[in-house]
Amino acid sequence: MKLSMIKKTSRILLYVAGVVFLLFISFYFALHSSAFQSWATNRISEYLAKKWETSVRVGGVDIELWKKIVLENVYIEDQKHDTLLYAEKLKADIDDFDSDDRKIFLSDVILQNATISIAKYKGDTVFNFQFIVDEFASADTSTSADSIRWDIGIDGITFNNISFSYRVESDSSLAQRKAMNFSDLSLHSINGKLTGIKMDADTAYFTINSFSFSEKSGFSLNELSVSASVSPVQMKLASLKLRTNECFLFADFSFKYEDIADFNHFVDKIKMKAKFRIAKIEMADIAYFSSALRGLRKTIYMQGDISGKVCDMKGRKMFIRIGEETIYKGDFDII
Repeated sequence: MKLSMIKKTSRILLYVAGVVFLLFISFYFALHSSAFQSWATNRISEYLAKKWETSVRVGGVDIELWKKIVLENVYIEDQKHDTLLYAEKLKADIDDFDSDDRKIFLSDVILQNATISIAKYKGDTVFNFQFIVDEFASADTSTSADSIRWDIGIDGITFNNISFSYRVESDSSLAQRKAMNFSDLSLHSINGKLTGIKMDADTAYFTINSFSFSEKSGFSLNELSVSASVSPVQMKLASLKLRTNECFLFADFSFKYEDIADFNHFVDKIKMKAKFRIAKIEMADIAYFSSALRGLRKTIYMQGDISGKVCDMKGRKMFIRIGEETIYKGDFDII
């Protein structure tokens, strides 16, 4: 009798183990199934759309657990129901994932054939992406499971054929300008890579490699490489290599300002320090940043240190050649 019970118990345990094994195998393949991944992604999109009171859609998905995520035809509206992000393809390579501590670190995020629209609408005090920032903010100190936010880090972002717009509707400088308007930017054909991205308080640090774009004003940046830091009141650009259609720079820069919109009044408001190692400057390209220089064509070759505003500038240990006619060596103070 006892032997019979042992056999029956063993048989039941084997059946249970077999069922658990089959369930595990089924779940594993389900997670790797494109149909299941699409279903799960659609449920998440519907949840976010309802929570954010806007539209969130994903056309296709391919997930390799803990290694990479590929999303296709991603569309996110802002809460005014204008496009915030559309990406034909968004790929994220996962370097580290910790579900217990709710931390995820992405070694690279690739945006391909995407449109990004950043705006601060008239009457609003925040930009149109603030609702997403709030979603991942960690200000809530509650320890309940629902209140604990995910900590997401990104080391690099690769841009392949991106369009980007930035506008501040309440800024009076949105009126038509002949120069580049930093309150109403529209960039297209953006390509390049950002690496070493990190945030410290209100300052962002990153390195830009082989960055290029064209802006609606007509200005084109053919190549930019630099180690940068940007805060609400200061921008530092170290070992900057820049090439436009007619300019080439190898220099270090720092800019101080009260607001990013001060770049619309570059001559009078931006305090700068610059160390020019090698510089070929065509004034026709500089005119995209200052309407007052429009129509001026003159090539300047330069080395040395410059500080102050354009309207009140100091030069030290300078070598300047203007065209073929003028060469200057020494210091200067110009108002």
